Amino acid sequence: MYNDKDVVVSLDGEILDGSLLKKQMRILWGWLEIHEDELYKAWNEAVQGRNPDKIEPLR
Repeated sequence: MYNDKDVVVSLDGEILDGSLLKKQMRILWGWLEIHEDELYKAWNEAVQGRNPDKIEPLR
């Protein structure tokens, strides 16, 4: 959530629901790129019923 706007994106950055301003989306896509390996690892752990490691949040 950013300024009362929500967006849901897939791990590859596809917008699934909602929207943000272009500037905020570029920041989000940059964060996704930086944390891509961590995100896929966390997804795989969650799918296997394990608790994934925490990932540094977007600030």
